[in-house]
Amino acid sequence: MKNNFLIFILTYLFSTIAIAQNPNEISKISKDSSAENETSTNIVQPNSHKAKDSVVISIPQFDELTTLIKKEDNLWKDVLPSAIALLVVVISTWGAIHIGKKQINIQIKNGEEQLRSQESHSQEQLKVTREQIQETSNLTIKQINSKNRQDWVNDTRNTVSELLAQTNLLNIEFQEKKINFDRRKVIYEKFIFNKNKLYLLLHPKKENHKLLLDSLEEFITTLDMHLLNSNVNNNPHLGFQFIPYDNGKFLAQSNLVVKNARNLLYQEWGKIQ
Repeated sequence: MKNNFLIFILTYLFSTIAIAQNPNEISKISKDSSAENETSTNIVQPNSHKAKDSVVISIPQFDELTTLIKKEDNLWKDVLPSAIALLVVVISTWGAIHIGKKQINIQIKNGEEQLRSQESHSQEQLKVTREQIQETSNLTIKQINSKNRQDWVNDTRNTVSELLAQTNLLNIEFQEKKINFDRRKVIYEKFIFNKNKLYLLLHPKKENHKLLLDSLEEFITTLDMHLLNSNVNNNPHLGFQFIPYDNGKFLAQSNLVVKNARNLLYQEWGKIQ
């Protein structure tokens, strides 16, 4: 359908150009046709009585007929190159437009594929970057938590150790017959400091923390009883008999504090690994 339509358009264009370029020739052709008719009428018909098969044409008429034929040949020679040139231009233009449209479609298709590829690549890179950031963040948080937990374990262990050492020194100091108030004061201040610090490091709502706090309370209560006993035993004006010290109970409670502290620290240390 497209080819037929193109042929029709080309034929119409050729006819239009031929008419536009040679209006004089067409008029000449019309005149020559009229002359030809006149010539044909001027052909001498022989007398039917003298020669039925002969035709006589005068020389001027023959020249006019020859000139008319030559003009028709010249007309085709003038129109044909223009028609061929026009045909070449039309075909070249149509081919250039067709090829241009095809190249544009190919470029659009390639551009869309490239954009999709870039978008897919960008999304993949974004996903990888997000995973790397998340992994780095988790690792950093884990490292921070591990460091904080490690610091807590070290601090709790040192505080319990110092507290037990100071309670043992105080227990010995309470049972001395001669009281050294200055030395007792120094030890007692350190004892109070580490006791309060340990209370701040432990959380009573956590099971292992509560076990250590409960055993520590009982242990400190026994130590306070020894302090009271020391005050009574070293003050003869009160008139009380000597109150013995329960060192066995004190030692058992000290060991229980160590046990609960060890279990707690071991559990927290396992979370670091």
